[in-house]
Amino acid sequence: MINYLNNRYRPIFQVIHGFLFKYAWLRSWYSNRPMDKNKKPVPWWTYPAIDFLNQFNLEDIRVFEWGSGNSTIWLSKRCKEVVSVECLPEWYYFIKPKLGNNVNYSLIEQTITDSIKMFELQNSLFDIIIVDNYGGFRLDCCKAAVNKLSSGGTIILDNSDQCPLSCEYLRSLELVQIDFMGFVPGSGYAQTTSFFFDKFIKFPRHSDSNYLKSIAQPNFAWPQC
Repeated sequence: MINYLNNRYRPIFQVIHGFLFKYAWLRSWYSNRPMDKNKKPVPWWTYPAIDFLNQFNLEDIRVFEWGSGNSTIWLSKRCKEVVSVECLPEWYYFIKPKLGNNVNYSLIEQTITDSIKMFELQNSLFDIIIVDNYGGFRLDCCKAAVNKLSSGGTIILDNSDQCPLSCEYLRSLELVQIDFMGFVPGSGYAQTTSFFFDKFIKFPRHSDSNYLKSIAQPNFAWPQC
């Protein structure tokens, strides 16, 4: 009976340990900031989306981001260059001291038109374009983003389950939509972060096989598999 009860309730403890502690959902909730178990910033995207992008080597990748935060810090540690636009002054001055020299960070408090003009004046294409700003502006940002996306790059649309018109527009251009549904750090409900790829994925994989494994997976690889 004792062994049966141990086996019966083991999945509950595995969920608690894996989700709340390994993925650091509890730490993110307590601090009101998305972070991992080592207190390092992570994007406020769904966990499956973070795991997906984390498997790629992004050291030569250029990123443009509408809406800054811990994602800006996280990307700056992995990517060659990050250009990020923020519209909230208090948030801008909170994030700015945490960024490295490879981040071009701008505060644009005016209209979305000013933000898009700044984006359109960029001299080169971007490999990743992130649309994660005020919801009412996301369709306009998506329409602008496709003109600056490199071949094989991706547009990341967060909260895509709340942006059906933006998704429909990007799909109409034959971008391949991949949805990552799940919970996000510190939040009590599930949502969707979507990647829209242009024809193929240009990002190389890390050679380290550990990137294929979830941080909440406790088991070893099967022999001869």
